[in-house]
Formats: sequence, structure tokens, C-alpha cells
Amino acid sequence: MSIQRSTLPHRRALSRREFLKLSGVTAAGLFLARCAPAATPTAVAPTAAGIQANLSTIHLGYDNPQWSHQVADYVAREKGWFADVGLSEVDLIIFDDSLVAVIGGGVNMTAGDTDAILQAHLDQDVDVWWLGTRRDKEDVLFGLAPGVTIESLRGSGASVSGGLVGSRNEYLGKQMLKELGLDPEKDVTWITLGGGSDTRLAALINGELAGSNIQVRHITQLEAAGGTVAYNKRRNIAQEGYIAMGPYVQANGDTVLAFLTAIIKAKQFVKDLSHKDEVIEIMKKNGFEFPQEFIDTYADGIEILSADCGFEIAEMELLWGELAAVGEAPADFPWRDGLNLEFLWKAQEANGLPRRPASL
Repeated sequence: MSIQRSTLPHRRALSRREFLKLSGVTAAGLFLARCAPAATPTAVAPTAAGIQANLSTIHLGYDNPQWSHQVADYVAREKGWFADVGLSEVDLIIFDDSLVAVIGGGVNMTAGDTDAILQAHLDQDVDVWWLGTRRDKEDVLFGLAPGVTIESLRGSGASVSGGLVGSRNEYLGKQMLKELGLDPEKDVTWITLGGGSDTRLAALINGELAGSNIQVRHITQLEAAGGTVAYNKRRNIAQEGYIAMGPYVQANGDTVLAFLTAIIKAKQFVKDLSHKDEVIEIMKKNGFEFPQEFIDTYADGIEILSADCGFEIAEMELLWGELAAVGEAPADFPWRDGLNLEFLWKAQEANGLPRRPASL
């Protein structure tokens, strides 16, 4: 089952209900989609590197409309690198939930949070496989509302948030405040605030929150409103991965390899800052708005992309260590069992890069 390009605008996000309707499945039928027959392979010409997809069409998409989540795919399509490996038709859409999208069959490959993917695979018996890293760095920022300082938070009991109480995001918020000299358990009160980081930013600006985890894209707006960024660091962590369902990978390994080969080439291009203007024009051509605040934070947006779709073992263990610390995963979670790096390693080698990680 595929989504026709003409039925979906590139930019509009689909609700879960809309996506399931378009995918031809219901929530109760998601796991049945694991056994759906593979599409009939289409013969395509081999590339110079000897890598060719066994399908000419691939349906891709992501659950975040932010430009940096899509940029490598659009660059690979516009520069002809997908076509070079036999992928002549590449659909790119936006939806609400990565796992729902790929399980339901509306997209062939997508990317999502590493923890959600591997927990679905190992704890919920979903035949979904983590194939490589999309983002291998994480920006960790804590913003303060207008008029609030770190010192004014000391002993105040003021409301702060990392999103969901007890989550890894809250854990990170507490670590940031600890580094800033506060006792995160005594000086402030942690509350749940749903709706994502944009909602937390609005709560900071209107004074509902005294402090919160924020994103890089929020800095300009927060500071313009009189707020401040008290903590701003970047660290290496395997936070997101490309994924596909087991039957698709088994039937279409050449297409998975072709996708990763082209996407790595695109990431190498994107992460070279000398290509900034060309990349921005590609995104504008494909309907993305690119205001000055995006241009100003361009380097930050691409810095967190994994240039080779790889990761270091320590970067994966860091993630699971933090999840274990907040009770979201056992300390001995067998994350390796949900990975298939066969295609990643071949794609890295095709791009003249070493295997990363060298082994599991």
C-alpha cells in the first residue's frame, strides 16, 4: 500500500486518523501490516558504484516539519543522488508518528527516536529495525523567563518543566540546573507541560514557567521577549535512527542500501558550510520557509546530523544509561538486538568512509 504523491502536500502534517485512513489500515490492524507482501521490484540501471535499488520508488517521510529533519532527503533528490542509485521516484511527506507511519505501511522508511524504536522492537515485538543514525548530537538548553535568573530560582519553588515529569528530558533539565549550581530537587518545582518544546517556550514567555528545556530555534524568540538562555551545550548521543519494517528490509535490501548510500552523500554535502546557500535554495524551492532566524541557526541545525549515519558505542550507551536512570529502560537493555547495520556499513564504504561503529 502506498500513498500517491498527488494526494499529499509536501508540508502538511497528517493527523494519526488521516494517516491511517490514507494507509488503508486501522490501529487494530497495524501489526497485520508486518506481513504485507513486498512491492514488485522494478529493474533499474546499475550505478557507477555498483549499487542499485531493486525498486524505483520509495516513500519517505518524517514526524517533524522542521527543515533540518528533511534537508538531506531533499538535497539527495534535487542533486540526483537518489536517481543515481536507481530511486527515480522519491515521495516525502510529514505525519504525526513515525512508528504508526512505518508500521502501517504508508511510508517505507522513516526516522524516529532511538529509544521508542528499539523498545517497540524488543519489548513490544514490533518487527521494526534501526538501520543508522539520522542525528548523533543533541543540543541541551535551559531557558529562563523574562526577569528570572538562576539566583532568583534558588529556594523559590518556582515552576519549571522538561516536558513530562519523570522523563529523560526532565532528567536532563535537572542535570543542567545542577551544573548551574542549583539543587533541582529543592530549589524549584517540576511540572508536566505537554505540547512539546514550542508550548514550553510560550509558557516561558508568558510567565507560566520560570524555566524550561528549550530548542536552539527558540533562542532568538526567547531573548527578544526578555528571557535568557542559562545553559547551552551540545553533546554526542545516538538520539535518532532511520527505520524500516523487517519484511521490507528482507525483500528490498538493495533499496535500503541505495537509500543510505544516497543520504550519506547528501549529508556530507549539507554539512560542508560552503554549500549553505545552495542548500537553502533547495529547501526554499521545495516549499520550506527559511526566515532569518533559520539562516542564523543554519550551522546548528546541520551540526547535529550524523555525517555518515553512524555512531560510537559510547553514544548509544549514554542514551540507555539516562533512560535507565529515570526508569524508562532496564540497566541491561539489549539495544544491539534491534539494530541491523549490514546496509549502513556497505553505504559508508560506498562513500569512501570507514565503518562506524566498526563492530557491535
